[in-house]
Amino acid sequence: MKKYFGGPITRDAKAHAIAEFPKESCGIVVKNRYHTCKNSATNPETDFRIHPSTYMKYERTGKIQAIIHSHNDFAGASKNDMVHQISTAVPWGIINMIEGKPREVIFWGDQLPTQDFLERPFYSGIYDCFSLVRDVYRDMYNVILPNIPREPDFWSDPKGATYFEEQMAWMVPKHLKIVSKHRGLEDGDGLLFKLGTRAGGKSTIWNHCGLCIENGWMIHHVEDKLSRRVAVMEWFDRIDTVVRPTKMEKKLWKQR
Repeated sequence: MKKYFGGPITRDAKAHAIAEFPKESCGIVVKNRYHTCKNSATNPETDFRIHPSTYMKYERTGKIQAIIHSHNDFAGASKNDMVHQISTAVPWGIINMIEGKPREVIFWGDQLPTQDFLERPFYSGIYDCFSLVRDVYRDMYNVILPNIPREPDFWSDPKGATYFEEQMAWMVPKHLKIVSKHRGLEDGDGLLFKLGTRAGGKSTIWNHCGLCIENGWMIHHVEDKLSRRVAVMEWFDRIDTVVRPTKMEKKLWKQR
């Protein structure tokens, strides 16, 4: 796994998270240094807000390299986190606090070098099935798909939160076309699934995705497991829909 920022930055950010707990800490990285910020959110134990004047102050001192904040017992990104990371166009980092003790800072954002494809830990909205497929498409096929801000565990509702599926339906005519899985899968095909849910029964919406890579393999990332490569045939019967990019440049596949 790639490490994105040096030890002093993550060390200082974790120390700040400990000091602020149970409130969410927040800070800005400028000139390779973590700067603490006041959390001005109405409910600082469940949210964070950096005052615009503080943000502008650090923008004037130099390029903002990252925004880091803490969560209480949740390591992934919320839909709100994802929306604001995209709008600020800088990497974000999350420190998950478990009973007042910080875990590692998990960074994400298109501004960072792409994380290794295989053996990623699962963090919703950061390293999950869609982020993996999106990263592989971008790096290996030159297919740029927009990110989809999504709620954690949207797939666990048997009725389904439709936002993700609606965004995928919007994306298909712009970037992808639907093809039959029975006409032969190709390198670069996206695979959409309606898997079983924690509540029991099959999901009514797309709640998992993977990607065909060369020689009959598929890469995907299942909740609470490491991302991995498996034979497509192991999952063939569970494929609900196959999408194929309308324009694609295949690169030599590399184990990453």
